[in-house]
Amino acid sequence: MKPGCGNSPCDTQAPPKDNAEFAARHIAHAELYVIPGRVDHDIFINECDDDGRNEFPQACIDAPGVDRGKIHAAIGDAALKFFDASLNVLRGK
Repeated sequence: MKPGCGNSPCDTQAPPKDNAEFAARHIAHAELYVIPGRVDHDIFINECDDDGRNEFPQACIDAPGVDRGKIHAAIGDAALKFFDASLNVLRGK
């Protein structure tokens, strides 16, 4: 994590105020959800394997208690729900 983040979200590459908050204000029916905890922009990168840890180690280190897989699943579910509703997609159960 970057210094000075404390226990707050700390996306140093795309700060929520200038990015996600802006988008949420300008996209119809968007709901802003800021990921809690000490997460940075690299949380959106795939979970790392050995190659990833060797090539881009700084992107593979999450704060204690951060579950990248669960975050990815929650984001995917929210995106699917948003686009299904926005595009009137009906899915079978």
